Amino acid sequence: MLDKNVERLLSEPWGAAQAGVQYNKEVLGSLCEQFSRLEPQARRGALQGTLFMRKGQRDSLKNEVRTLVDLATDDKDQWVSLIARALGGLRERFDLQQLQQDVPAVSY
Repeated sequence: MLDKNVERLLSEPWGAAQAGVQYNKEVLGSLCEQFSRLEPQARRGALQGTLFMRKGQRDSLKNEVRTLVDLATDDKDQWVSLIARALGGLRERFDLQQLQQDVPAVSY
């Protein structure tokens, strides 16, 4: 169960960077379980946190990250969905080409 402090941290401007290095199976499992109940900014932060994971974390948590990205791909919040699609394109790495396809305004 996520506490309000985690949700608040994920909603802060650089909270994803602080949270991402702390991701483990339990945290990602809780994020996945409660993803739809989180505020949009926290859902965005949860996804962005995967960008700040250490290589060892990324390798050992690949399936959990994939589950999180899959949950967010069709999110009702445009930005959550956009971030998930960009992350999903290159398997947990940010895909700028996918972002440009999904949101043409980014190309200008």
